[in-house]
Amino acid sequence: MYKTPWLHCCHFTDIQFKIVNVFVYKIGQEEKDLLKHEKIDDLALSPVEWGQVKLFNDLLAVHR
Repeated sequence: MYKTPWLHCCHFTDIQFKIVNVFVYKIGQEEKDLLKHEKIDDLALSPVEWGQVKLFNDLLAVHR
């Protein structure tokens, strides 16, 4: 079974979600090419997608 030791130690909280989305936003702001800027902005996850990340993380934690 493939193990992800770095993932099971993470407890996804609202703060972590915001940090990741701010990180993606700041990277996008630094990109000069508008098309690349838009693609980077699209990497920010919606609240629904974050819910899926949490569910996936919880599923992985069960199989440790």
